[in-house]
Amino acid sequence: MFSKKNRLLELFGWVPFTTQFFKILYNGYLILTFHSVSDVNLDYYCNIKTKLFEKSLIFFKKNFKIISLEDILLEISKKKSPENIEIAVTFDDGYLNNYKEAFPILKKLEIPATFFINVDFIEKGYKDKKFMDWIQVEEISSNKLFTIGSHSLSHKKLSKLSDNDIYYYLTKSKEIIEKKLNKKVKFISYPFGDFNPKVLDIACKSGYILGFTIKKKINNYKINRYEMGRFGINPNFIVKRFY
Repeated sequence: MFSKKNRLLELFGWVPFTTQFFKILYNGYLILTFHSVSDVNLDYYCNIKTKLFEKSLIFFKKNFKIISLEDILLEISKKKSPENIEIAVTFDDGYLNNYKEAFPILKKLEIPATFFINVDFIEKGYKDKKFMDWIQVEEISSNKLFTIGSHSLSHKKLSKLSDNDIYYYLTKSKEIIEKKLNKKVKFISYPFGDFNPKVLDIACKSGYILGFTIKKKINNYKINRYEMGRFGINPNFIVKRFY
């Protein structure tokens, strides 16, 4: 277990926070959150250059078991937790470069991933950023390695909305994605990682099975299924040896 922690510290380079990091690292499911993977979209949120992204995934695959969110759901439903740290890969927002850059690399390395898409971003765009279209989302979804989840209807902070609006944003996004892909949507990633007890309750009532935050914590079967932790990945989070 100590060597596993060392490998993660080597990757993430959390030197100033080593003590804190060790306290929160225990056996369980460590879920990573990526956003943008590109050599040109350098101003996109948490963008990681393509080569760095690939090298970091190779590192993970060499040192850890990488599983899907579907696998995690199955295991925690059986009230099981892994004997070591197991890793899952997720993406938020639905940037076009997820399809053009990340998708081919993940396929080549045979690494499963879940893409949480925001319906308004897909259908209406946002500022000058480029997002996937439904044809591209469907192509990703058609590959057994990958899952599409909801990142809500818009990117508003759910905890600031009324109960009715939260329910609408969560159920409408689920309904639209399911209709477009002809597949059930089981997972929700809260925009900005923002939530409160009301949001968690409505996510459950909306038909989701797992809900994902950006709280830095490892998951096991004892965790609240609608408050799953994830670790956000950005270029400053990975050691320079990958450049």
